[in-house]
Order: sequence, then C-alpha cells, then structure tokens
Amino acid sequence: CIRDRHYTYNSLNKAFFATKGTYFKAGVSRSLLHAIYLKGTDETIAPIEGNTNGFTKLNLNFEKRIAFNKKITGFIKANTNFIFEDQLDSNDISFNDYGYAGKYSLGGYIQNNRNNSYLFSGLHEDELTVNQFMELSLAAQFTPINKIYIVPHFSLASVGFTDFGEYMEDAFWPTGNWTEKLDTSTLMSVGATLSYHSLLGPVNFDVSYVNEINKVRLYFSVGLLFNSSN
Repeated sequence: CIRDRHYTYNSLNKAFFATKGTYFKAGVSRSLLHAIYLKGTDETIAPIEGNTNGFTKLNLNFEKRIAFNKKITGFIKANTNFIFEDQLDSNDISFNDYGYAGKYSLGGYIQNNRNNSYLFSGLHEDELTVNQFMELSLAAQFTPINKIYIVPHFSLASVGFTDFGEYMEDAFWPTGNWTEKLDTSTLMSVGATLSYHSLLGPVNFDVSYVNEINKVRLYFSVGLLFNSSN
C-alpha cells in the first residue's frame, strides 16, 4: 500500500503525436503497508512471508516538443526515478531483494503506461526491473503523409539495482552489464518507429537495437491500453 502526491503540468497540443508543448510530472510516494508472501514452485522450500523495510519514491518526468515546420517535430524526454529505502531492521525482509512490485519496470512501446512502468524501445514489455534510473531520450517526428509518422529515436539511461546511495556512486559512470541486474549499468537504445494514427488509436511498428544483448528487436502494437494507472 503506497500513499502518493503528485503534480502534473501538460501543455502538449495532442494526446498522441503532439507537435508542440511541454509535459512535466513530479511525484513523491511513501509505502504504508509493505508485507510480502512469496512461494516458489519447489515445495521443499518454505515460503517467504513478512514485512519489508519501508521506502520512499521520487519521480520527475519531463518532455518538451518543438515544431521545426509542418512536417518535422523534435522532442526531448528526461526521467529520474529513485527509491530511498529505510534502514533494514532485524525482523525485516529486504525490499531490495524481494520488493519486486514496488520497483520500476522498463520496456515496450505502450504510450499510456501503467504506474511505475516506463517506455523503453528495444526491451520487451516490463522486461527490466530496477530500483533507480535516470534517462534521456532524443527523437524527431516526421509526418510525410497525414496520420503517418516516422520517428527515429535514441535513449540513454543509467540503471541501478541497489539502494540510492550505492547507485549514486556510479550513476554517471556505470560499469555494469544491465542483463546481470547487479551493478549500476548503462542502458542504450537506438531505432525508429513507423506509426499510423487510426480510429482505434496509434498503430506502432518499432525497430530498435539495445546494447549488451546486441540484438535488433521488432515491436508491434495496435490501439490503446485500458485500465492503466496514473
């Protein structure tokens, strides 16, 4: 159970494929109830049950879009998302080890993501779970034909899998491999998206390369995601 407060400013001129405006959201969340029950498929291993140490989350999300002309729009996005853990008491179960549901998820190309889930092209939906991350994305939106969009994009993130203090030691000079989910790492994606604004919502076909896995991945989606949480 998490209690949160947030502030949102939105001057984007469209819900999808905006050509100008600014979006900013700041939020602070505090865990009130943080009990877990974890049972594996191996019946010989006892379930893990109890309370984790508490935590506070800080989120800052920014996007700016500028129309260079009728056909081309440039935009920049920046996200910072941190988790500050309380001291681990003797009876606590480690949030860092078992608090999966309270962490951040990266991946996919769904525009109106669930709360604590963030778009990152080239990753599968919610593929990477992290405790901390800072991200910067640059993109250009070309409109060769009405309702058809071509968006080349580049994203760079510093991701961490431990507490805030340890993350900040290497946040700006990461040396880890994000696939191992141990040390602070660089996550990078470069690619392009072909989109069509249909009556059902955006139709997206994305091709992106992601570092460390050295793969080019394809992503396809149609329409809107319902029941998302803000």
